[in-house]
Amino acid sequence: SNTTAQAEPAAQTSLLLHSLAVSANVGGFQMLCIGIPLLAQDPSRRFFNDLYAAIAAQTGCSESSVEASIRRAVRSAWRKHDPAVWSKFFPADSGGKIPCPNNSLFMRTLARQIRL
Repeated sequence: SNTTAQAEPAAQTSLLLHSLAVSANVGGFQMLCIGIPLLAQDPSRRFFNDLYAAIAAQTGCSESSVEASIRRAVRSAWRKHDPAVWSKFFPADSGGKIPCPNNSLFMRTLARQIRL
């Protein structure tokens, strides 16, 4: 794989994740840095049997542990999120609260921000 081509989208992803309060020390952070650029390259990718498998291959984990690690990273960031920042990416519900996004919504939303 061409690592220099991947470095820029991965760096952009890392900055986005930091701005959304995803901790760099949670397992899901690195997985998101791998998966979001892959999704930016090909938005039609499916999550199970495709995207999670690609991340699993690079991290030496199972697909189910990739899915769970990303879910934990997203939930943990959502619990401490800054509404002013998150509202730029995720819409609030009718009560003005931002619901916790699932993995797919979170990753697809960030993938649209990545310049390839």
